[in-house]
Amino acid sequence: MRDKIEVRGLAGLKDRLVSSEAVAEAVCAYAKETNRLNYDRRAQAESDHSALQKIKRTGASIIGSDREWALPAVEEGAEGRA
Repeated sequence: MRDKIEVRGLAGLKDRLVSSEAVAEAVCAYAKETNRLNYDRRAQAESDHSALQKIKRTGASIIGSDREWALPAVEEGAEGRA
């Protein structure tokens, strides 16, 4: 009797927990979440790349402007010492 109940109970659990519909739904949800995460990752990478380019341009312009006013000051100082 116990064997019959056990087999019937396990069959019921198997049908309900691992039905083909449940597996298909889980696979679909997994694929959707993976796609969403990949999209978010690519969007963040593009945003980071844009921010880095902006920082590089700003840094280059700052360095360029520093050199424009710093070099004549150094040259004037050198002439003053001579």
